[in-house]
Amino acid sequence: MGCRLDLVIHRGTVLQFSDFQNSCAMEDEKTRSEIDMEDLKRRQAIYTWLKAIEMENEQHHFATIRSQYPNTGRWLLEHTTFKEWFDPQFTTLPTLLWLHGKPGAGKYIFARITTS
Repeated sequence: MGCRLDLVIHRGTVLQFSDFQNSCAMEDEKTRSEIDMEDLKRRQAIYTWLKAIEMENEQHHFATIRSQYPNTGRWLLEHTTFKEWFDPQFTTLPTLLWLHGKPGAGKYIFARITTS
């Protein structure tokens, strides 16, 4: 805005006004381009976040982990309180183990241990 005022005060030529308008248009285009790039990055991040998991790869990955650490989570299965709770002789209702936690904490691997 200050440049435009200088051109008016100092009686800039038509060519100077034209150059100023061109530089403003280029600056606007650069700003729009930067905003579009940021928007694209956000859209890609959201798409990645919402994209369905490739279960075959995940299954292979978890199977590898289970084979590398075969005793993971067995401590709970060996605990007396768990054994008593899980024993079908002592319960009239079906047992339900509700697992919750942060993503990647090992809920799936633990669930696979209890069902295998």
